[in-house]
Amino acid sequence: MHGTEAYEKFLETAKLPPAPDGYGLLLITDRGGQRHTLATADIEYLHLLHHGLLDHGPMNDVTFPPHKFHHVLEGWLEIPSPSA
Repeated sequence: MHGTEAYEKFLETAKLPPAPDGYGLLLITDRGGQRHTLATADIEYLHLLHHGLLDHGPMNDVTFPPHKFHHVLEGWLEIPSPSA
């Protein structure tokens, strides 16, 4: 979306390996109030999840299949803005 340089910076910040189609990110707060960023290369799954949230609003006590999110990062990932 923002070019190769921005993608490489994102990967470095997130400590993720390159993925052919990129990543989808989900920012969550666990039951203990801790923030996490879940990353998935399954962009279609994230689109379906996003549309479900739009239809039903925020949900509590949701469990995500562990095989869908291979990368769990502590805190909410701050993605650097692309250079102007």
